[in-house]
Amino acid sequence: MQLLVRLASLEEGFHLHLISSTVAGILSTLVTAPIDMVKTRLMLQRASKGSRLYKSGFHCAYQVLLTEGPMALYKGTVLSGALRYSRE
Repeated sequence: MQLLVRLASLEEGFHLHLISSTVAGILSTLVTAPIDMVKTRLMLQRASKGSRLYKSGFHCAYQVLLTEGPMALYKGTVLSGALRYSRE
């Protein structure tokens, strides 16, 4: 928040808190969405009792990057965020 005060010359108040909470939400989503996607794929793989595609979380992320590209790490991010906030 100190950075926003200096860079955007915002004073303590509603606008500063709105901007800082928006930035925090976006950054946390960008960091946790790929982790959640890998976790979901590993859980689905374990439940299917078929052949294992992924050996570990890192292997899963690597395979997704190679075969589907970097945006595949964020599949379902917008929908899951919309569903999460629509329940509150």
